[in-house]
Amino acid sequence: MITYILCEGRTDSHLVGFYLESVKNYSYNSKPKLTIENEENKNIINLKNEKEDQITILSTGGKTKIKNNLKEIIERNHFERDEEKIIRNVIVIIDRDSDNDSELINYIDSRIKNINKWNKIKIENQLFGEININIFPLSIPLEEPGALEKFVINSLKKSNSENDKMVINKLDELIDKLKNVDYLQKNNNSNDTSNERYREKAKLGCYLSIYSPDWSLDEITKKIKQIEWTKLKNINSIYEEIIQEL
Repeated sequence: MITYILCEGRTDSHLVGFYLESVKNYSYNSKPKLTIENEENKNIINLKNEKEDQITILSTGGKTKIKNNLKEIIERNHFERDEEKIIRNVIVIIDRDSDNDSELINYIDSRIKNINKWNKIKIENQLFGEININIFPLSIPLEEPGALEKFVINSLKKSNSENDKMVINKLDELIDKLKNVDYLQKNNNSNDTSNERYREKAKLGCYLSIYSPDWSLDEITKKIKQIEWTKLKNINSIYEEIIQEL
């Protein structure tokens, strides 16, 4: 079975990939059954498990580009003549930011009825006729404003490690005091959601630096791998709901 996971950015795709590798025993797939050419050269990660199920994680380059990437997948399925290469499942990981469910659906596909649930969409295949695609739009965090960085940080606060909780809480205090510094502002409105995400990115970056002080920018993905994903209950509970259906 082939599954595609659409994420907004590179950080998102790496976090999801590391989770699948660390917790679900997926590994790098050098020879995927198929890949959709990404003309904008966004980040693509191909994984597989022991059953040879394929998961491709694609960074779309932003929330506004998710819809076009999903259209490419649907179009690819429309023309596919090899049944094993039909993409049956699509997971869309989208930052909730300040959007409600209806606004999130507008970024994905109007045929979707529910956020954070599987949606079955019927499309026509030239050879096989009507086929189903399962789409799961996963908003991060689930029911509150924010993005993936905030979700990871909140999970760290609830981890079993007292050190993790202490470091994150201290970073909360520090970044809040520095929120008006130019580096932490995308625009002049300190309460804007884009500025808030900058601050969440700073917290996660600081955490990684403290967790492993010798890190370099080129090695950030290695450091993210060192997070003990199996102990982050928030992340495991959400991803588990999705992955068990694949």
